[in-house]
Amino acid sequence: MIKSSSKSLFAMLSIIALIAGAQVSCGGESESAKIDFDPEKNPIAVNADLTIGTGTAGEDVVIEGPWYVFKYRISNSSKTATLKLVTFKFYVTGFKNGIKSTNEYSLDPGADCAETKSRAFTVIVPPQATRSGYAADDSGEPLSHCDLEDQDPTKILDPDAGQFESWYIDGLPESSNLIYSIRIEGEGWFEEGGVITERAYISGFQVTR
Repeated sequence: MIKSSSKSLFAMLSIIALIAGAQVSCGGESESAKIDFDPEKNPIAVNADLTIGTGTAGEDVVIEGPWYVFKYRISNSSKTATLKLVTFKFYVTGFKNGIKSTNEYSLDPGADCAETKSRAFTVIVPPQATRSGYAADDSGEPLSHCDLEDQDPTKILDPDAGQFESWYIDGLPESSNLIYSIRIEGEGWFEEGGVITERAYISGFQVTR
């Protein structure tokens, strides 16, 4: 299970399915080829539960070990299209006593939103821009990063300043040494002038330490 910060993931994925055929027409280059996805190198896996909360009874959230924190940066070098990334999928593999185990996880950007807040996208990257996620909101929910304005400079984090949104990937499979290999897939779409033009696909890889 992933702990982080909108409740409309299913609807968004349905939209992705509808535009799956809307790849680049006339044999042009896919906009996905213009995405530079850089997940954090060698994050640390921790084999212990972690309780995160506000100090108010009933609001604490338990991150179940083993877990690691996912951070990333994405650059969109398209000159005209905005990338709207909906979700990431993670395929996490570990070995214990020679036995291989792989678990699949998906990131729901609005899973931990407060009742009055929502979040439909993991990140929105305008043309020629770089993003590393968004700052936490002021709802008081431990892991809520919701109700964000797309281009609000107070919410957009700067990776060049070491600022990254953190997503807890927890309940990992068993591992003898907490070394996991992680295949990452991102899904979303490109828009121009409010019109969806193409499905977006991102892939990457991590190894914990």
